Amino acid sequence: MSSKKYFQAFIPSYSTDFPCIQKSRKGEKYAFCTVCRCDLNIAHAGRRDILLHLGTKKHKDSAQIVDTNEKLGGYFSASVDQGTIRAECLFTAFLIEHNVPFTAADHAGDLFRKMFPNSKEAVAYTCARTKTAAIAKEMANQQVSSVVSCLQSGPFSVATDGSNDTGNDAKLYPIVVTFVDGIVHTALLAMPTLEGDSTGRNIGALVLDTLKAHNVPVRNCVGMACDNAPVMIGSKNGVAAVLKENHENIAILGCCCHLINLAAQKGSACLPVSVDEVLIDVYYYLEKSSKRKDKLRAFQCLHDVE
Repeated sequence: MSSKKYFQAFIPSYSTDFPCIQKSRKGEKYAFCTVCRCDLNIAHAGRRDILLHLGTKKHKDSAQIVDTNEKLGGYFSASVDQGTIRAECLFTAFLIEHNVPFTAADHAGDLFRKMFPNSKEAVAYTCARTKTAAIAKEMANQQVSSVVSCLQSGPFSVATDGSNDTGNDAKLYPIVVTFVDGIVHTALLAMPTLEGDSTGRNIGALVLDTLKAHNVPVRNCVGMACDNAPVMIGSKNGVAAVLKENHENIAILGCCCHLINLAAQKGSACLPVSVDEVLIDVYYYLEKSSKRKDKLRAFQCLHDVE
């Protein structure tokens, strides 16, 4: 019967005794040397294996190169860098807020240097469309992280609906959440795509998968807002049914605007004339004549109405 084999494993004290030695991704039988950028097999003798490596010519040469390298921090001015970074982030936020194409950022640097020739931040401003897109992506990640932290610790409601884009087989389902953090906030959590059929089961699974991907507990979801289509509010196979299977106390809130619109449609159908046709006739009666429009404006001024 063969004897049991033992091996040395990495322990945290190695990093304390040898600062350049860290835990390896290859497993506990290895250690990682940050100077040589390589993994060491320490299964045989542990600390002794590390000492042998530190005494090799390869490690000594690498350590000498590291010691003679100049630090990059001396080449940058922290105050100017922070001011420029702040300016680039603020202008990126401005483009996003006002829905301005990122291509406008290609010309922003030259414009700022002409507008503010004495500004160090304007001279150092180098944020074209590529960098602007990267900053916007990082802003979005931070915004989502902030929203997720609120959803993980308190109640919220969720709403979603499919896009009407017919140019792609996959449909977008923006997931919007409403929560309270001092005041009521409504924010976009994610915009996942649904590859399969837009059934209630598939849409509900998409919502649950999105919450799970962000480590948001379903029990914190106290309500769902949606339109009144059966695929959404169906009690058996709708999105509401899928969510209730995972959290039975969730409240399903149909769209009141949708209900009012449906009621208006049904009510107008009982009238002796078609309301739609009357409105269309009035529109074209005025559209084709400037004289009639002038009379309408005079009538509005007379009665102080718009």
